[in-house]
Amino acid sequence: MSKKIINYLSFFLGIIMYILILFVFDSSNINHKEISYIYLLAIPCFIILISSFLTKGKDERHKNLTLFFLVYLVALLGFVFSNARSASSIIKNNVYHYSYNFIPFKSIYDALTGPLGLKFGVYNILGNFLMLTPFSVFLPFLDKKFSKTKVFLIFIISITLFIESVQYILNLGSFDIDDVILNISGSLIFYLLIKKTSIKRYFEIIFYKISIKKTIGNIIYFLLFSILLLALCVNIISIVDNINSNKVDISKLKCLNDNRTFITDNNNYHYYSNCDYGIGEVVIGRETKTLEDFVRSQFFSEKYENLLNITKNEIITKIDVKKNLNVGKQLLAGSGNGGKVYLYNIEEMIVYQDGNSYNYKEYIEKEKNNHEFIIDLAPLSEIIYIHKDHKYTIRQGKYYKELICQIGDFYLDIRNTYYLPLDYKINSDSCDFLNNLK
Repeated sequence: MSKKIINYLSFFLGIIMYILILFVFDSSNINHKEISYIYLLAIPCFIILISSFLTKGKDERHKNLTLFFLVYLVALLGFVFSNARSASSIIKNNVYHYSYNFIPFKSIYDALTGPLGLKFGVYNILGNFLMLTPFSVFLPFLDKKFSKTKVFLIFIISITLFIESVQYILNLGSFDIDDVILNISGSLIFYLLIKKTSIKRYFEIIFYKISIKKTIGNIIYFLLFSILLLALCVNIISIVDNINSNKVDISKLKCLNDNRTFITDNNNYHYYSNCDYGIGEVVIGRETKTLEDFVRSQFFSEKYENLLNITKNEIITKIDVKKNLNVGKQLLAGSGNGGKVYLYNIEEMIVYQDGNSYNYKEYIEKEKNNHEFIIDLAPLSEIIYIHKDHKYTIRQGKYYKELICQIGDFYLDIRNTYYLPLDYKINSDSCDFLNNLK
């Protein structure tokens, strides 16, 4: 097999695996996955680089430089569009960091002084500053028209605005003028350093002039290719294992009789099977679950409702929210994490549950220690917004809005919860306003 074929094979295999892990089989809980798996792109780069060192053909080396640039574009895709994926996957509307900032340096200041700490702030700022700097290296080498500062600057401004806009439109981030400033300034400063100093000459030496002995180069080259193949095999095994661990087998559930049987309560529903399945179990990967645990798990879906002939009835069928702008902040109860639960601009909430109606405030006050029968409103709303620094979360319900506000240090995880009328306008100052009310 020629080195040219190996180069392209390494290039495509590394890229395909990187994209699959980040955007298709995105089920692990690894933080900064785009960094953790960057070796899948780095190894092909080193393979191609060693290949360049083993040839004196400038055209061949120039083609390899194009491959380096394409690998960078894939890495950029991962860093820009996969960061929010693990967080947004729990949100039905896939809304995360959905906001904008047009005030210069506001986000930079917030990142450095915010609840996530200085380390997170520096990481975020440095990442945005360096994110587009590879364009400063590759573009002038690949196309001479980018040797003109004006042309390069127009391109960087365009690509930055495009990335920010796409992130916002696809709900994968926020349009932030500070990101634009950092992206442009970082790449422009690096571009001018290369253009005005001798740094460019060093890149020319690396890309076009360095050579190594064939014996040593070939050993390193095929060693790197072997390492890449091994890494690919390990990741393929991991993906297959993950797929198998999510396989659901309900064949062990046997219908004993046609009696309607209560299974469990979950997400505002009473679940019943129109068949008594006795002590049968559901196999998920290598684990076995009872039917009750299966219904309450993430693996249960409408598909299995139909296969197992399961029906469900709503627990809370309606909530009457009596809005009153003259009614301020009313304490309901503690939230269980050190924070508190309040009503605001709501006179009362009448909850209709299992054919009965309850005044929610009175119920909480009188029956909050009754663990046998608890009105839980959480299943009736879904997350529609998470602030980028986790300062607050908005949940939208059919009958009300729910604002969850971080109190004090992020790591203490103390939050106040506010039930609000549906038409209440929530903004970035709402938490401070509500928390400071007496």
